[in-house]
Amino acid sequence: MTTNANIFGRKITLFIFLFYFSLSSFSTPKAFSIGEKLEYDAYFNWGMIWLKAAKVDFTVKEAFIKNQKAYQLTVAGSTIKSFDKIFTVRDTLTSFVSQQDCSPILHKRIAHEDSYWAEDHFYFDQYSNQETQVRTVCLRKKTLPSKKNLSLQGSVTDLVTAIYQLRNKDISTIQTGDQIPFSILLENDGIAYNLSLTYKGKTTIKTKKGETYKCHKFIPKLVTGDLFENENDMAIYISDDDRKIPIYVEAKLRVGSIKVYFS
Repeated sequence: MTTNANIFGRKITLFIFLFYFSLSSFSTPKAFSIGEKLEYDAYFNWGMIWLKAAKVDFTVKEAFIKNQKAYQLTVAGSTIKSFDKIFTVRDTLTSFVSQQDCSPILHKRIAHEDSYWAEDHFYFDQYSNQETQVRTVCLRKKTLPSKKNLSLQGSVTDLVTAIYQLRNKDISTIQTGDQIPFSILLENDGIAYNLSLTYKGKTTIKTKKGETYKCHKFIPKLVTGDLFENENDMAIYISDDDRKIPIYVEAKLRVGSIKVYFS
């Protein structure tokens, strides 16, 4: 398999979720509701060719966990059939959050990426502005389960919960150049990634279907490495309305580039 395919395939799911990260604070009313489903198409630039590579669905259901009503927030990402010949991804991330304040309760991740397989469970025992305590159980092929108790400074959340926290963030008074800090737990290594979003003002975006949306533009601070060379190589566009739906994202990768459209 080529180097290009390896870099894209192993990181496609992480990329698609990166552009949603934000603060762990909320405003009301909620921008989403039970029964909502959002769909996205991802395109990968390989040399001079743009390939439709993957689909991602976001769904909201009602659940009952830890003796309280919760939202079940599910993100399912998969490469399309034609791209499976290059690299196959079948990832599902599910988070359960309190209906009262959208604080994280439980996060599950099941990843199938070609021969790679992983299953992670994050149990949030405490979540506040001062401290976040998380019990983790992580499974990998041919290894015993890895179990840890993590104590993290400040409010640290998971990927999927962060998506919906962003949509509930009050940005009515935000000014161009303002930065929004946030912290994300990606693995059970105890590392909280302290990142940020920089607001770049309003613009209009046209989707693949020809629909136009008035949007807010943000530049996220990224984790550089084998996927991104620079920490500002991504732009995200969120609808300028009460729902604050992510409409479009574009980014430069170390190899090629990618675009994600709301469909």
